Amino acid sequence: MHSLLKAAIGAIIAIVGFALMIIELPIVGALWKYVVTFLLGFIPLFLILIGVLITWLYIDEWKIEKELEKEELEEEKPRKKK
Repeated sequence: MHSLLKAAIGAIIAIVGFALMIIELPIVGALWKYVVTFLLGFIPLFLILIGVLITWLYIDEWKIEKELEKEELEEEKPRKKK
């Protein structure tokens, strides 16, 4: 899979995490209130963290791939002159 596609997937995960922070879900039952509160606080932040990490890693990988392609083209130029 292409690095930019993976970075886009990471960005989408982060956006979903942010959207879950904004959306208010109805809470059913007194005992589940604390579990739901924890999950509604933890899951969006976790998704944002994972999404940003994935995006950062694959944008960095994409930059490295572009740099390697550039270096390979520079190495081929002297060979063609000989």
